[in-house]
Amino acid sequence: MSLKDLANQTLENFNPSTDNASQQEAQGLPEGEYDVMLNSIKFHKYDSGYECLALDCQVVAGDEIDRHEFININLDPDFVAKDEKGDPYKLYEKFPNLLTTNIKYISQLAFATGVTLEEDDWEDMTTLDQAFNDQGAKGSQFILEVTKSTNKAKTKTYTNYVFAKYADDPFEGGANTVEVDDENLPF
Repeated sequence: MSLKDLANQTLENFNPSTDNASQQEAQGLPEGEYDVMLNSIKFHKYDSGYECLALDCQVVAGDEIDRHEFININLDPDFVAKDEKGDPYKLYEKFPNLLTTNIKYISQLAFATGVTLEEDDWEDMTTLDQAFNDQGAKGSQFILEVTKSTNKAKTKTYTNYVFAKYADDPFEGGANTVEVDDENLPF
């Protein structure tokens, strides 16, 4: 996309006299199913101290081709977050389902990319990083389903994911193959 095209798209609903230029629009892919490729998965530690497995999924087909979905998944059971007032709290004590959801995301991603996670791979996020990269997850293609949900107060929007393996190849295993030899050729 050229700068001109990007500017036209960006400024289509922007009023420079009244709108805030630094206000960020909702990031990420809109709701839907996407054929994606895993560009990278790595353990990442931000300057703030936040640690996660950082995924870069690139859309490889359809209307959103070449767009990226950047997904950060924290699996630290002792992770300390801060509330609106800046007071610290243990995130997964306050929201225990969040950690189990993140564990399921990683398990589902492993299945979709053909990675086998052993018990020792679950030691921490660096061992998970190593397992995905040692088993060649980078470059794997799968289906990423994106949905959005809001909290009860309707003040925050959350992005939810399903990592799905492509359907099995119907020709795998020879059930639907045709043997071709010289006698079958018309010339």
